[in-house]
Amino acid sequence: MPPALALCLCLLGALFFGTLVGFSHAQLKLPEPEKDAYFKLQRDIAESMEMGEWATLQRSKAARWASFIISLMLFSLSALGAVWFTTLTFFPAP
Repeated sequence: MPPALALCLCLLGALFFGTLVGFSHAQLKLPEPEKDAYFKLQRDIAESMEMGEWATLQRSKAARWASFIISLMLFSLSALGAVWFTTLTFFPAP
C-alpha cells in the first residue's frame, strides 16, 4: 500500500475516532444518564428485545469510562499512524 493512501486512511480514522471521543466524553459527563433521551431510547429498545440488563450495563459509569478510554486510544493510534505515514510520504528513505 502506498504511504499516501495509508496517510489518508489514518487521517479518516483520526477524524472518525475523534468524533467518537467527543461523543463518549459527552456521555461520560452526563450527571444522570437515566434522564437522557439517548439512554431512554436505548432502554426502551433493549426492553422490547428482552435485553434490559445489557442496557443497564451500558449506562453504568464504568462502561462509559471504558468507551471513552477505548475511543481515545484508537484516536491516538490513528494520529500516530498519520504522523508516521506523513514522514514516509514526504521524506522517503534514499
